[in-house]
Amino acid sequence: MAITRIIKPSITDDAVDNTKLDLADNYAFTGTVSGASSLVKVADILSSTSSNTHDAVGCFSSTYDSYFFDLKAKPQNASYQIGMQFLNNTTAIETGYYGGVYGYGDNNAVYNYRMSSHPRAIILDDHSNSRRGIVQGYITAPLSTEANFKRINWCGGSFNNVNVFYALSGSCWNTTTTSCDGIRFISNGSPINYISCQIYGVVGTRS
Repeated sequence: MAITRIIKPSITDDAVDNTKLDLADNYAFTGTVSGASSLVKVADILSSTSSNTHDAVGCFSSTYDSYFFDLKAKPQNASYQIGMQFLNNTTAIETGYYGGVYGYGDNNAVYNYRMSSHPRAIILDDHSNSRRGIVQGYITAPLSTEANFKRINWCGGSFNNVNVFYALSGSCWNTTTTSCDGIRFISNGSPINYISCQIYGVVGTRS
């Protein structure tokens, strides 16, 4: 006869070892689980292969509305941009990026550029090919079908083509009403020859 219920006094503390559970299986909880992480990894790109594009396909879903990303990248040759595009499956959204970036250099220079109906969100501009730029930020509402609602916000540090360091802060939105489930990192000319990017869904976020 199958056991249908085990009462609490029948089990001592720590009686079930994790080797007795299939940790790769799916477990559904209807209550509140404390101690769980608020970030869940949905994509991981790591490549030192030269390519104009590096994609994270199918990483966005209705489970999360906002996503945190950590990016380290550099182009093969100096003075090129590294940008981001939303993906609908494997098709890139190549129009309608608006926004700007502002920063200060270690030479006291002001650094800024704008995007107005650009083909990509420019994350790093005029970038060094010998030192990696490092950027962290958030991608919001990629699945939205509302115009001007998809957002990319970021901050970080970058070396330019003569190795002047700039601290940067930027924000960009896109006008498309197409629901997008992925992101592309793209150069405007010289290939990206190093990229490391981890993307995490932010638990509990809603539009």
